[in-house]
Amino acid sequence: MSPDLAYISSTLKGATAKMTLREKSEARECFEHWRSECQRIGPNPPEVVAHTVHAIIDERMQHMLATSVHGPDVQCRKGCASCCRLQVDVYAHEAELLHLIARVDGIEIDAEKLARQASMPWHQLPIEDRRCLFLSADNECRVYEHRPGACRKYMVKSEPDLCDMDKHPGGEVAIVFSMEAEIISSAAMTVYGADNMAAMLLKTRG
Repeated sequence: MSPDLAYISSTLKGATAKMTLREKSEARECFEHWRSECQRIGPNPPEVVAHTVHAIIDERMQHMLATSVHGPDVQCRKGCASCCRLQVDVYAHEAELLHLIARVDGIEIDAEKLARQASMPWHQLPIEDRRCLFLSADNECRVYEHRPGACRKYMVKSEPDLCDMDKHPGGEVAIVFSMEAEIISSAAMTVYGADNMAAMLLKTRG
């Protein structure tokens, strides 16, 4: 997969760089399949599209956890929220779903904070401004069932404390990932278009 044809995450880019030609060909076929599937479901309402893609990613992640030798080593747990201070990209359907859930659940969307997050390089933001808009005071996701695909496919097997890059600058985190989940996410963002979550939430706030 080349950058002009797919939205490639750093995880997927690193994995494809180590592939044989045959593996790259298989990955290309997998990507084209999921791109076609994303195009097929694209005309549905935004929340239906997001829920559908999320369910597919969840299924592939569960399969990976059940079959990979690394599955039992995953350390992610409720309350370890360093990953909730990373910049993530979403597509418009996911942003519209988040707006819908925020309205239903009475979650205030801080437009000023979003504007700050969208206006400058992430690493230059104060630590508090890097905190996800939907992260509660006790470090729990307030939209967990509806969180973006980027959050669904990110898991680590290293100690959660190492995920805090401010506390451990330059530290290495051992990521456990599903190749197919990464490809599905890549295909969705390629078909629907993506931007960082703050910018996309601002674009879709209606």
